[in-house]
Amino acid sequence: MTTTMSGRPHPHLQRLVDYIVQRLSDHEGTAARTRLAKLLYLFDIEYYRVHGHPFTRLQWRFLHYGPYDTALEPYLGSDEATTTSGHRAYVARGSYEDVSVDDILTLSDRMILDRVVQQWGPEDLPVLLDYVYFGTEPMENVTRGEVLDFSRVAKATPKYPEPQQESRRLSDEVLADLRRRLACRRDARQARARPARAPRDHVYEEGMRFLNAGDQVPQARRLLDGRAIQVTPEAAKTIREQAE
Repeated sequence: MTTTMSGRPHPHLQRLVDYIVQRLSDHEGTAARTRLAKLLYLFDIEYYRVHGHPFTRLQWRFLHYGPYDTALEPYLGSDEATTTSGHRAYVARGSYEDVSVDDILTLSDRMILDRVVQQWGPEDLPVLLDYVYFGTEPMENVTRGEVLDFSRVAKATPKYPEPQQESRRLSDEVLADLRRRLACRRDARQARARPARAPRDHVYEEGMRFLNAGDQVPQARRLLDGRAIQVTPEAAKTIREQAE
């Protein structure tokens, strides 16, 4: 099935062009008419991958230097200038004010447009034209003057799958088996023998009496079997943990 657009261009096409011209200036690209037309075409390609239809509503044909629509001519500018390669070309005049497309493009769609301009805006024109001619699906096996078929464009694969509308319900037999397994594990865990406590000798008992008597003292000396001992806070902590 052939997918084309007919009728009037998008009502905000001029603002889209102005935005691209401004971005081209940021990336040191030339806003020549041929380049602008190809960038709009590439944006329509990537927009179609996500939404299933081009954004500009233009009827792209294999005309001048590849995809073109004569309805674009009022939007692309008519100022003559010399390009970076030394050729004379018609260019679009940029706006002195910051151009926003936030009300006509979603954030993800604006990011698609920005990537197109960033990648192909500063590129040499012959390289850009080669990609448009030989690297985009609608230009495959077409003759001059033919309307391009966007249904050939491969759809984008969603990054995250759509959630299932209905959750899978486990059968009563499966649920009973799961409950039985959980009960067996719980019984085995409760029946497991607890580890025996370490034997407590007179050193341990003396240390506990010391802690109960004055465990707020950082360091202290006590007599144990006639010898002076010093219990540090670290040792007191160890004894307390063993008691617990």
